Amino acid sequence: MLKRFLLFIIISFCAGQVNWQIEVVDSMPTGANEYYFNSMALQSNNMPGVVYNRDDFRNVIFAWRTDSGWAKETVDSGYFYYAFSLVYDDNDVAHLSFYQRNDSLERTYLCYGRRDSSAWHITAVDSIDGSLGGYYWDFNTSIALDTSGYPGIAYIAWNIADSLHYIKYAHYNGVSWDTSVVEYDSAYANQQTGPTDYSPSLRFNRENIPYIAFYHVYASSHADTLKLAHYDEDQDCWFIEPVLNNLHAGIPVSLAFNSADYPCIAHGYDAGLAYTWWDGVDWHTDYGIASIGWLQLRIRLALDSNDNPHILYRHWGAAYPRYCYKDSIWHLCGPVEPDSGDANVQADVNIVLDNQDQIHIAYKYNDYVQFISGFKYAVGTLQGVDENSG
Repeated sequence: MLKRFLLFIIISFCAGQVNWQIEVVDSMPTGANEYYFNSMALQSNNMPGVVYNRDDFRNVIFAWRTDSGWAKETVDSGYFYYAFSLVYDDNDVAHLSFYQRNDSLERTYLCYGRRDSSAWHITAVDSIDGSLGGYYWDFNTSIALDTSGYPGIAYIAWNIADSLHYIKYAHYNGVSWDTSVVEYDSAYANQQTGPTDYSPSLRFNRENIPYIAFYHVYASSHADTLKLAHYDEDQDCWFIEPVLNNLHAGIPVSLAFNSADYPCIAHGYDAGLAYTWWDGVDWHTDYGIASIGWLQLRIRLALDSNDNPHILYRHWGAAYPRYCYKDSIWHLCGPVEPDSGDANVQADVNIVLDNQDQIHIAYKYNDYVQFISGFKYAVGTLQGVDENSG
């Protein structure tokens, strides 16, 4: 791709209205760490499945919607779990990626889970020495299925010896797992004050090429970069393209491909929400969609059948995630539930559109009246817009 950019700073907005039908998936007495890491996917019948942590990161719970309610089971337990990513294949088999930290061995494992008709089967795909301190709060894994239905996983790895922190990729070829380093910035060896590569978001295009969008932090210069990597099988290597430079933004990144098989990315830019897409010639960016700041951000992107972007995001100080979408202009639909502004919920958020373009979301909540934390699922129906600005 040629490195040409068109940046749109002046954007038209209007307020959108969404009717959210909300239900509680799970809840328990208030715990700050419950449901922090979570992920959602849809089966072919548009029924959701979700995965989340409970019991202070010591249990991985999988829940799926049935006609009569939510069924739940334990995927794995006994260790420290985080950074979940869930997907269903064409046969409605659930595939899951996550980290499992074994404190007694001082090792962290990248794990892959697959649920057959009777149980979950967990495989340790890669292992990493140590845990790199408390940075796991902002870690994620990203799982996607290739055109043959085999899983690929993009994830964050680290090397304690030289302090390097980088993006890796694992792929199952039908027999075994192969792993490769996507980017390893040796110039930063023994110089990092913290991790540099964050938020890998993996998708396969129609030619079965894996693409990974991620965020590279230059802590010493604030010259942060949004990058897009793709694997070239003929040359057996990853090619990295800087999409946007000098972002100085929060680290979440979410990648999708449109109907023309072009990449689209939701991300931060300075203290605002941004959306960047490739049209075959240029990169374009809608900047300043919403004010989100830099801290404790979560951003998730989904495209509808008309290639319109839908974004669910959560920022510091917000009790509930916010939703926006674009047709000819951006519609800011506000928080999913009334937000009092005095409850800060830190946790992942999820958005998926079904085959009818209906919106499905999942998110953590805190109820400080009843002193419970919980996990909610909601279906949204657009009710039209109230045009109030140009």
